[in-house]
Amino acid sequence: MPDVWKAPLAVQELMRGVKEEHHHPRLEQANIVVCLTDSKPFPNNSLNWGKTVKITQFTQLWQAGQKTDFCPVLCADIWHNILDANQKLAMIDLHLTRCEVEYICRTDERGRPVRDEWGRIDYTNEVKLGEDGRPKWKIIPFDLVVFTRNVQRFGLWCPEMENLGQAVFQFAEEAE
Repeated sequence: MPDVWKAPLAVQELMRGVKEEHHHPRLEQANIVVCLTDSKPFPNNSLNWGKTVKITQFTQLWQAGQKTDFCPVLCADIWHNILDANQKLAMIDLHLTRCEVEYICRTDERGRPVRDEWGRIDYTNEVKLGEDGRPKWKIIPFDLVVFTRNVQRFGLWCPEMENLGQAVFQFAEEAE
């Protein structure tokens, strides 16, 4: 199991800046701490994107009074030796994009969730709150929605995204 440690203050400040600039007010109430790990930078010859962990109530027991909601865990080797300054911002943004507040779903007259034509649950704009009155949080997967939002803010900032962009443009050109 790889070692994991809290990222230096400079990384925490960078995360807070990205959070404030691109994820406010959505994540305003979320407490987020970045960690680094000594995991492999390119498992299976693919970029190690890291992971985002939702801190559970159980995990909170070991924190000294500090309530944390999320923890992006980034590969230290990628952070220190591969990413440039803009790519670091983009990587943090990618993980913050995965952090979401939970909303209350719409229900029909029988109390069942209302679904759209694709079968997706329809949600209200009302935030679901925990017993402590704080928002309930969730992590959405690395999916096209997350990558699209990230690319809208930072462009095609790594080779994997550049390859996807080239495939989309090539397909569009061939479809014309």
